[in-house]
Amino acid sequence: MTAGNGMSLHTVAWELKNGVYRLAQQTFAAPTYVCMGLPTTVTPSEIVSIGNINAGQEEATLSASNRGREETLQLEVTFSVWSGGGDEVEPIIEARVFELVSQLEQAVHYVRGDGTDPTTLGGAVRQCFLTALTQDSMPTNELAAGREAIAIATFTAKARITQ
Repeated sequence: MTAGNGMSLHTVAWELKNGVYRLAQQTFAAPTYVCMGLPTTVTPSEIVSIGNINAGQEEATLSASNRGREETLQLEVTFSVWSGGGDEVEPIIEARVFELVSQLEQAVHYVRGDGTDPTTLGGAVRQCFLTALTQDSMPTNELAAGREAIAIATFTAKARITQ
């Protein structure tokens, strides 16, 4: 991709997405299934899906030798918890979906686990925080078949892009 002035553009979108994916793999053990996009061959009861990423850039510096840009990225992570049953499982699966969100939020906030590299995902970005969350629950197919709690967390990151 090139800008209108012929200069190459670079983004840290892949570094952010892959960094959160790898961190989620380290954070969650079975039965939680971590994937990019939707799982295709398995139907686990708990899913953490690293999904859509949006990035935008603005000029940050205008010097002749360094045309830096400020990049803002938003990464959506979908959390899904399913259980058979009816209304009685609703509070259980909702509590679990919020627990999963909290675990990933803590992992992103303290990547190394000791607080020495907070919110940078190992230097891929300058900062990354959970900035939005939507959550809902729904019956699956038939009301008696089970319930699914879904949360979509948006992690917003900032990075300085230099050439």
